[in-house]
Amino acid sequence: MNVPLKYEGPKKIEELFDNRQFHSRLSVGVQGKRVMRVRPQFNVWSMCLAGLFIPDVGLNFDELSDLAETAGLTVGIGDNRVNGYGRFRGSIVEVK
Repeated sequence: MNVPLKYEGPKKIEELFDNRQFHSRLSVGVQGKRVMRVRPQFNVWSMCLAGLFIPDVGLNFDELSDLAETAGLTVGIGDNRVNGYGRFRGSIVEVK
């Protein structure tokens, strides 16, 4: 499933790379050596995706919402989570 990232700013890869606001360049340790890594960085962003919630499987909607928030604050997304990057405030909205 392809879920587009929603954000204000350039949409072309070249323009994103040219704008330091949208990428981070850090020296990181990989297999005992230091290498430069350039990663995407979006400070204000959102995603909108559809899902099916089945309440009879053991979670109520509030518990599912709490899981999304906890996962964003404690685990995050991306390949540099171990260093505290990729954290987000997750929320789920019920649409009937």
